[in-house]
Amino acid sequence: PLWYLGLLTYGLGVGGDSIALVFAPASVVAALGGSSLITNGIFSSLLLKESFTRYDGAAAVFIAGGATLATLSGSHSSGDYGLTTLLGLWVQPVFIAYMV
Repeated sequence: PLWYLGLLTYGLGVGGDSIALVFAPASVVAALGGSSLITNGIFSSLLLKESFTRYDGAAAVFIAGGATLATLSGSHSSGDYGLTTLLGLWVQPVFIAYMV
């Protein structure tokens, strides 16, 4: 059935995201995840004959614009943190307030 193809492509996408995190910072990879919403809309109209309205098209433009802005303005460096550094960061008041 067709849903096997969907499951396979979803699994390939998750694997691709994991591999991408090795080569690029999370701020870049996560912003590009919005493209999956756009491709879902396109493929649902092509394969499942769902309607693709002008609102869907406008939403796709906003998603693509937001992903582009987030990628361009995000941090493009990734730091390597050791255990002692992470433990020190976890007890910072800002992090504790965020978690609460």
